[in-house]
Amino acid sequence: MINAVITGHGEYSLGMLNALEMIAGEQEKIKAVTFLNDEAMETYQEKLLEAINEVTEEGSDIIIFTDLKGGTPFNVSMLLTNSMPHVKVLAGSNLPIILEFVGQRYMEQSIDQALETLLETGKSGLMVGELVTNTKENEEDGI
Repeated sequence: MINAVITGHGEYSLGMLNALEMIAGEQEKIKAVTFLNDEAMETYQEKLLEAINEVTEEGSDIIIFTDLKGGTPFNVSMLLTNSMPHVKVLAGSNLPIILEFVGQRYMEQSIDQALETLLETGKSGLMVGELVTNTKENEEDGI
C-alpha cells in the first residue's frame, strides 16, 4: 500500500484532505500538513517529519503531494526525504490527482507506476469548460 502526506501553502492541505474525504470517505494513513505564513521553518519541518513518520508502515511507500514546484513545502519535502528512498514528492497536486491516488494506493504496483498514472490524471483533468447552446438548426428540428 502507498500512504500519503498532503502539504502546501496556507491551509491548502486541509482543504484538499477535506474535499477528498467528502467525496471518497475517511482515509487512513493520509495526513495533511499546513505551512502557515508566520510559521518558523523549523516548526514546519518538524510537522512534516512527524506526518511522514505517522504514515510510515513497514514495506509501504509514501507520496508527498505538494501544491507548487519550487515553493517552500516542495523544497522542504525534497530536502527532508532525500535519504528516504520509499518517499516520493509530487508537485502541482490537485483534487483529481489525489482522488486517483485513493484508487491506486491499494493496487499491486510500484510507487513509480502509481506516480505515472497520477501525472496522466493531472494532465487529462485540465480543460476549458464550454457550454453548448441550442443552434438554429436544432430549433428547426424541434430539439
